[in-house]
Amino acid sequence: GAAALLHDIGFLRLNGGQFTRPKDNAADFAHAALGADLVCKSGAPEIAVRMIREHHGAQGEPAAQPVRSGGPLPLEVQVLIVADRIDCAAAVGAAETETGSPPGPAVNSSLWSLLSPLRTTCESRLLRAAVELAGVYPVGTKVALTNGTICQVVGQNPNQPMRPTVRLAVDGRGNPVVNPRLIDLSVVRSL
Repeated sequence: GAAALLHDIGFLRLNGGQFTRPKDNAADFAHAALGADLVCKSGAPEIAVRMIREHHGAQGEPAAQPVRSGGPLPLEVQVLIVADRIDCAAAVGAAETETGSPPGPAVNSSLWSLLSPLRTTCESRLLRAAVELAGVYPVGTKVALTNGTICQVVGQNPNQPMRPTVRLAVDGRGNPVVNPRLIDLSVVRSL
């Protein structure tokens, strides 16, 4: 639990106490080691420290080779890596949707495509379970409809996982929607 709550705490040491991602990727990836050191000094259990330190690979990407040598990452570290990837994708999608910014790479990225780079680092049963639990399009991610409208996923449809419930955010002309409405894509087939 401590690692899940504190895995990105190292960002505070990178940004003068501000919890924001730095623009520099190298600095961004340093947060895992900085966070692990901080949590270690606070007396956290070794497993939490290890999970925080290893939740990014050698180059900072979970898909890269693990930091530790001698075999695969422990399952608890793999769980944290998968949760971090889902959380990051949902947070980016939600922030871009709320600001009305143009769609970024997260638009229409299913959870399968976001997790596929992790196949070399994480067990396939864990990746399948994550998609089953979070849905193909997790809550908070963005989708673009065929008419160009950008929506934020707000709910799942278990019987039709490719058709979530969404909130309109940006219309087909790129303008923020003033009074966004919810649309159940399993019911509404076209706008």
